[in-house]
Amino acid sequence: MEIKKYDIDRHAGQTLRTIRHKNNLSQVELGGVLGVSAQQIHKLEAGKNALSLYQLALLRVQFGVRVEDFLDKNIVKSISYVEIRLDVAGLKSAAEAEKILSEAHNYAYKIRHLLQGVTFGGM
Repeated sequence: MEIKKYDIDRHAGQTLRTIRHKNNLSQVELGGVLGVSAQQIHKLEAGKNALSLYQLALLRVQFGVRVEDFLDKNIVKSISYVEIRLDVAGLKSAAEAEKILSEAHNYAYKIRHLLQGVTFGGM
């Protein structure tokens, strides 16, 4: 399966729009929650810009959504919660690629674990 950044951002944007509609928020109001402009919310929802980890954490705290809710289920199966780009030509062996993937998976697990129960001041 080929993974494209735009596909990930577009799916996350659609999820963001769904959350906004479920909570009867305007783009201006959601922008206030995330600390960005309504124009930025429009770009996020369109998949033109990507949500940051901080914004995902804010959405988790404010609306109780999980980070994985923003990823397409097929993509999650393929990448285990992170997009990894490998410069295959620069790898010396399959073992090197496996090591990189293992490290990335470990970091993704740690990030996911750290975000569980995260609260931010002023919320």
